[in-house]
Amino acid sequence: MFSSQICQRNLLKKSLLNTETSILTRLTTKCSFSLSSKHQTSAQAAIDEKSSKVFFSRPAQTLMKKITGLDLEKVNQFRTLPGPLKDPLYKFMTTEMLEKCQKDAIKKSLAKLQMPPLIPINETETEILEYTPEIVGLSKSKFVFTDITYNVTDRKRLVVVREPNGILRKANSFEKHRMNQLFFPKPGREYKHPRMFQKENLEHLWERREFLFILDRACVQFEPDDPEYHEVVFGTYERINDKQTYDLLRSTRHYGPFVFYLCLSKNLNNLLKENIETNKFDDAVRTIQLYTLIHPDCKFKTLDVNPEDKLKYIKSFVDTEMSDTQMINSILENLLIQAEKDKEQQSKEE
Repeated sequence: MFSSQICQRNLLKKSLLNTETSILTRLTTKCSFSLSSKHQTSAQAAIDEKSSKVFFSRPAQTLMKKITGLDLEKVNQFRTLPGPLKDPLYKFMTTEMLEKCQKDAIKKSLAKLQMPPLIPINETETEILEYTPEIVGLSKSKFVFTDITYNVTDRKRLVVVREPNGILRKANSFEKHRMNQLFFPKPGREYKHPRMFQKENLEHLWERREFLFILDRACVQFEPDDPEYHEVVFGTYERINDKQTYDLLRSTRHYGPFVFYLCLSKNLNNLLKENIETNKFDDAVRTIQLYTLIHPDCKFKTLDVNPEDKLKYIKSFVDTEMSDTQMINSILENLLIQAEKDKEQQSKEE
């Protein structure tokens, strides 16, 4: 009798161990799929550690700031964001006071142009901490435990989940977002992601060209390494490039990262064409220089072309790096011919 009980216990223990192994395997596979396959696109895969370092480098930041420009009226225009509006303030000033306020306004405007970062997606798998078979079936609900220490950042905050099947694991990105927002709410950020970020609703906003509203709201709602942030922001960048509505982003904090994304994706046809047609040759040259920082092994970098000769510099880049060159080359050739005629005319007048 005693030996039979021992045998039954051993069989039960072996069964629980096998169950534990199978549950851990299934959960690990499931977590890996949900965090990577669900959000995997070619656009999102473009941002890696290497390109992110280039984005934060001083030469790239300088070029992006110059490309962005500074239009004070546009920087300080009304934005459709949650929260109460501030009442306007009127003051009587001397000329010196006015000049000082204008300088302060420029500083504040430059601060508003601080670019949102481009960093890789956080693809860390949900870590399994332990399996406790004794509590299987104790509850049908999950239990979430959150470290609410005040001196811990949201990203480093420990949040764990006890599953009904006995698994204790670290929280995924969405669960962590909800707990952080529950205990330490940020202004403008919602507990659940707004429905506007659902694909069908985004399509309507893209059609209405609410690009700036989408990008501003995404910066408030998501962390920059969130897969949904990449999906929303890069999808918006693609629509802006397709519709060629670049002026909507100029003199905003989003224009620099947008140009960086196009350079990274090697998709500069529309932007360079617009720069040339609107005589933004300086912007075109800086965009090309940004491209060479991101792609240091490109063929164009081996050429000895002077960026001061803007038209030839742009044409050399188009010939070596771009696939669809016919339309841009025809515009550039006309401009080069016109430039030669102008030089001849000036020499005759002299």
